[in-house]
Amino acid sequence: MSQTTGNTAGLLPLKLIAPDRWKNIVDMYRDQNASEYLPSTYSPEQVSGYEAQRTILADSLEDEDNAVIEFPIQATGNILLLQTKEVSRGTAMLDPNDIYAEPVLDYGTFINPVDVFIGVESIRFARVFHTTKALQSLSPREQAPGTNITSDEDLLAVVRSTSTSSAAHISGTCSMMPRELAGVVGPDLLVYGLTGVSVVDSSIMPLIPGAHICATVYAVAEKAADIIKKRHKTA
Repeated sequence: MSQTTGNTAGLLPLKLIAPDRWKNIVDMYRDQNASEYLPSTYSPEQVSGYEAQRTILADSLEDEDNAVIEFPIQATGNILLLQTKEVSRGTAMLDPNDIYAEPVLDYGTFINPVDVFIGVESIRFARVFHTTKALQSLSPREQAPGTNITSDEDLLAVVRSTSTSSAAHISGTCSMMPRELAGVVGPDLLVYGLTGVSVVDSSIMPLIPGAHICATVYAVAEKAADIIKKRHKTA
């Protein structure tokens, strides 16, 4: 459990969110043709890098101690459902009309149907949560999407039409991965193909941690400070 101002949040694994469907979701993900659900601009190296990530992600979806959903319960009574292990991928590209302008972002939200199915199971879990004795004592009433929305098809439509692309825990645009897998930096934090350029922020995380990234960024910064100091001492 984690706590922020005005709400308490649980970090929940897929097996808890979808006890009857988690295996079908994981099997669907493992059996996919990865390139079918990736941006068309991806290079062969990027596809290979994603396939390597998919092995790790699929394993994490099966773990009972790896969160796929953050489940904040706000003091207002609203319940948010935040996915922490998205399998969809987007792009961050230079603007072809002005390379000095803001980059062109395409989050690729729900490009992979696995994310949508996890969203559907999250809604179902929230409904079950409302039936618990503790919540029933507060006489909760579902306002949205509405108790009449129950089928997979209708819930899929709700997830696609009511979700946003980001909760601001951004990572992965300069991933620490092997260069042949489209990585940008190595374990020394140096950018491949450049001299003396390091990246030290959440962009080096190839996968989003199953939690808020603040503490992980602190850890990256501490480690980076040691690496850079050692680099200059031996130069």
